[in-house]
Amino acid sequence: MDVAVTTGIFTLGGVVVGGFASAAVNYGLGRRGERRHARAAARLVLGEATQITHALAALLEHRQWRPIEFIETNQWDGSRASLAYHLRHADWRCVVSAYEDLQRLLGWVRANDVTGELNDNDEVFVAAVHSAMSHAIAGHLIQLAVHGPQRRRLALRYHRLRNRWPQRRLLVHSDEDQERLVLPT
Repeated sequence: MDVAVTTGIFTLGGVVVGGFASAAVNYGLGRRGERRHARAAARLVLGEATQITHALAALLEHRQWRPIEFIETNQWDGSRASLAYHLRHADWRCVVSAYEDLQRLLGWVRANDVTGELNDNDEVFVAAVHSAMSHAIAGHLIQLAVHGPQRRRLALRYHRLRNRWPQRRLLVHSDEDQERLVLPT
């Protein structure tokens, strides 16, 4: 082959490899940015939900209606789309349900201008909203806020690949010194 053809082939190969490397790096940086954004959104909503939970706990502890006008859901409203994208469906449903219950409570309080002691029905409703918010925090938001979105596709690929390979069998000696094959657990 001619030197010019060889040089052209190597140059073209370098361009192709460089293009793939650049695309892979850009993809990785994009995913990293998405994970950071998801963690930040979850942290903001987590802080808001924790404040709401403390306010509801104070209502239950003192059995008195206190002003809860300061309870707002601005972080939730601003971060809904990001959380919807990054939370698993079950986690998303739990968090949405907790915030829907909170919206019902806030709407009822603002419409009725309640004051004084909590009656039994009110206490049950406030306790249910408190429980839902606490569960959303502990069970769903905190994992996303600390660890970021899980890489489910990578985990699924790992388990599919792992299940394709034959399981190793271990030789175990029984009490009668007979050998038998046992699958690892």
